[in-house]
Amino acid sequence: MQRLLLKILLYFFLSNFALIGASYSNPQADGGQSRALMQTRELIELGKYEEADAIIIVQLNKKPRDAQWRYLEALLKAEMGLSMKNKDILDTAVFLFERLSEEFPELPEPYNNLAVLYDKMGQEQKAIKSFKLAILNNPDYKLAYENLADLYLFLARETYLEGLTKGRNNNDRLEAKSNFLKNIPFFSSKSLDLEILKKEGVAK
Repeated sequence: MQRLLLKILLYFFLSNFALIGASYSNPQADGGQSRALMQTRELIELGKYEEADAIIIVQLNKKPRDAQWRYLEALLKAEMGLSMKNKDILDTAVFLFERLSEEFPELPEPYNNLAVLYDKMGQEQKAIKSFKLAILNNPDYKLAYENLADLYLFLARETYLEGLTKGRNNNDRLEAKSNFLKNIPFFSSKSLDLEILKKEGVAK
């Protein structure tokens, strides 16, 4: 059965105010930063990974603690790992998102992204825990609710299918429930769920 396809939330810690650091207090500098981030995001979305990686490397060499560029680095690795089905790259993405969640534990998005990657790697229980942490940090974070529910539905159907393999008697209810879940449109596309959130108080 196809693995559950969940969404990854893209956010940049962008703000119209000087909240990222003193270096962004200049409106021109802030505008340039935002444009560079948006352009790099678009490169990732288009699958132009080498171009995006080159920009991210330059920016992180200048500002190695910059949360926005570190997030983009993690996002790039996640998208590359998923599209190439490369476990080593996915492991790197997990590590980068884990670091962000440790440094910004109040933000739900890194936990959501970690859960998506955990699920892709077959670590469903870790995914469930991470989705719950996202919800705990922000009870209004609807994406984590949706993703967690989708994962539960996926695991429920897997359990029904497993039950069907154990015997041929009294399988009508299991089969009916399995088919019902199969027809629920929760297998989403592989593309990222792109959204920009403005976070206050996130420092470099």
